[in-house]
Amino acid sequence: MPQLFFKKIFLDAIRTGRKTTTLRRWAKCRIHPGDRVYVLRLGWLAIGMVEVIEFHALGDTDAKADGFASLAELKNAMDEIYPDHKRDGKRWYRIHFEWDAEAVIPAKGKRRRKIKKISKVKVIYRPEIKLIKPAEKSKLAGFMRIQLDKAVAASGLSPAL
Repeated sequence: MPQLFFKKIFLDAIRTGRKTTTLRRWAKCRIHPGDRVYVLRLGWLAIGMVEVIEFHALGDTDAKADGFASLAELKNAMDEIYPDHKRDGKRWYRIHFEWDAEAVIPAKGKRRRKIKKISKVKVIYRPEIKLIKPAEKSKLAGFMRIQLDKAVAASGLSPAL
């Protein structure tokens, strides 16, 4: 499940629709149009568009969409978050998103709403596998070998291994 992390100061701007884009500095794009990503303390975002941009080409409109009052404020924030962005070899990505208010996970103690399922994925949790210690693995392998030998011998198809 893809995730995006935002500073707490941006969460209200996302909820109210003042922030509809975010800038990220990545070597390779991690999110694609059509993805749904989870944001801690907020819920789900639907990703609309992802584009590679040039930092110097940003304008006031970009700053407003990103929840900042001015371009200077946006650039100061990016310099603080990504201090070595001029020489790190990564690219700037602008991610357009929309907050899915229907799929919000409420705070503790409040009644939980049913969350929309994204896809049907079967998850199998087998804690007993994690409990096997290395010394016990060889005993288990020997036991399994004996059981397999018995099963093959009982079938009459081939001699025991």
